[in-house]
Amino acid sequence: MENITQQTWINHIDSTENAKVIDVRTPGECAAGTLPDAIQIDIMNQAEFTNAIANLDKSDTYFVYCQSGGRSAQACQYMESQGLKTYNLAGGMMSWRQ
Repeated sequence: MENITQQTWINHIDSTENAKVIDVRTPGECAAGTLPDAIQIDIMNQAEFTNAIANLDKSDTYFVYCQSGGRSAQACQYMESQGLKTYNLAGGMMSWRQ
């Protein structure tokens, strides 16, 4: 897992084949808005989260975010233990600049 800034995140997504964006916030947090094309997988719902991660394609690269970067870092660590390539948005949505 690599923690990356917003600009690096944007650059990496643009240059990465099969890039997927995952939002690990709760449905309530996601109701306020998500990044374009983000897949919502609530890390707080452990059963849903582990099941969803088990079904992800290991040939894809995953860009993961949450509100502040903590839960997404945990998600990335778990995902990498399952053989997935991840990047964590440092600072999460709180650091995102429009």
